[in-house]
This record gives sequence, C-alpha cells and structure tokens, in this order.
Amino acid sequence: MNIVLSGFSGSIGKTIFNSFVSTEYNFFPYNMRNDRFEFEHDLENFDVFIHLASLNANLQNHSHFQEEVNLSKKALSFCIKRKIKHIIFFSTSQIYSKKNSINGSIDEAAIIQPENIYASAKLECEEFLLEACKEYDIDLTILRLPPFVDLKSSTKVSKLIKFSSRLRVFPIFEGANKNRKSFLTKKNLISVVEKAISREQDNSDNLSVFNVADKRPISTNDLVKAFHKKMESHVVYIFMPKFIEIFVSKIPIIKKIYFNLTNNSSLNVSRFEKRYNCSLLETQNSIEL
Repeated sequence: MNIVLSGFSGSIGKTIFNSFVSTEYNFFPYNMRNDRFEFEHDLENFDVFIHLASLNANLQNHSHFQEEVNLSKKALSFCIKRKIKHIIFFSTSQIYSKKNSINGSIDEAAIIQPENIYASAKLECEEFLLEACKEYDIDLTILRLPPFVDLKSSTKVSKLIKFSSRLRVFPIFEGANKNRKSFLTKKNLISVVEKAISREQDNSDNLSVFNVADKRPISTNDLVKAFHKKMESHVVYIFMPKFIEIFVSKIPIIKKIYFNLTNNSSLNVSRFEKRYNCSLLETQNSIEL
C-alpha cells in the first residue's frame, strides 16, 4: 500500500514514518508548506493521503488561520489529481467546549466550541474536507487527538517529563494529582494509524470522525511517573503544601501553564474501538521510548 504523508517532519509524522519502515506500507513524504519542493515520486497508484501538515503552535492570527485551511485545500487538490480515494486528517480535541469536561468523558457528539485560533482552524478544515470529500467521492477519516506525548514531541507535558527526569526531587501539586486528562502515546498512535489505513471497519461509512486517545484518562502526575518508570529515572516526589500551589498558580507567567497541566479533558474512544473492533491500551502500556 502506497501512502502520502504530509507533516512528516513533526513529532507525530516522524513517529509514523519510522514505525512503518520495512512493513507492507510504503510512505512517501510530501512537503506541502514549501512550494519550492515538488512531490518527486512518479508512482501512479497511491492509496491514502495522511494529512498532518499544520502550523501548530505558529498558528496565531487570521492569516495563519487561512494558511492552515489552504493546506487542507491543497491536500484535497493533490488527491483529486492523483486519484487518491482516502484522506486521513489529523484534527484536535481542542475543538470541543471546555464545558464538556464537567459532565464526564467527551464523545464525538459533544458541544463544539473552539476556544483558540488553532482549534478554530482545525474545525474549519474538518468542515471543508467533509463537504469536499462527499462531493468528490473521497473517503475521509478524521482523527481528533489529545496531546501526543513522547520524548521527542514539543507539548508542554513532554517538556515537563524530559526536564523532571533529570531532577533528583520533583514537586507534586495536588491539582496535577487529581485531574483526569486524555493523552495519546506511541503504541496507540501506531495502532490507530494502521487500522485507519487498512480500513478494517465493521461497516462501510466513508465519512468518519473519531476521538482517538489512550484507553483511559490519567492524572498529569501519573503520566509523568509512568514515563519516569519507563526511563528508569530515580526521582523523589515531594508533595507541595496547598498554599504554595495556590501562590504559584497565580503567578502570571505560570498561570496558563498550570491550567494546561491540571485541567480535565477526558475523551471517549469507544466509537473508534467499536468501529475497528479493537481495544486501545492504557497509557502505562502504550508508552514506548
């Protein structure tokens, strides 16, 4: 099977590309963000286009918003020209309203309310692709992801894991001990991609949207500890008094980081599991260094 992969230089793209070496799947990188580089492969038959290309953290204003949407338009045009009949689009769970987390896990029918320009752009891309793929009879699989965590990714929690693994003592805040968040780690990512490209579904719905994440939510502290254990880092954990946590969480430069690391966001992945007749792993079993 021949697969075009955009966004191959990011942490998820690199993980996918490297994980499928010497398999039945042949991946062909495509640099969509640099028009100086043409797609050099002259094969006529490509089966799937995995659309990962994104501005990510660089998406900060309206012009960036439009550039993000244009990447999806470019991906569609490429598929039409090359007669590719299946697009896998990597979106984000940030499109959901934060109010959803109050009522438990978030499924695909939850309230949609992006609260930042990155999430808004991803939602616009979803809506464009859903309409366009229906018009051009192209299969579309949309995967809504929580933060992807491995030692090479640039997420805040990944940076925290790498930094804390070098410490002898690591402070534990109660907020990061009691929260419940969904993350996506390596083994589950590869499993999800393999099932999506192989189209091992229990029905033939050709326009599908799925939450994908590790099986159950986990606290930020338990995530960090799970990576430390896998890394064989001998870190001593010290619980911080509540008054110190409150003080630190109100420092302007730290406030947003603290919220991101202690908030709740639990994704329900049962739709993906049912559709592909599989069971995703819990975080502790999906981590791979």
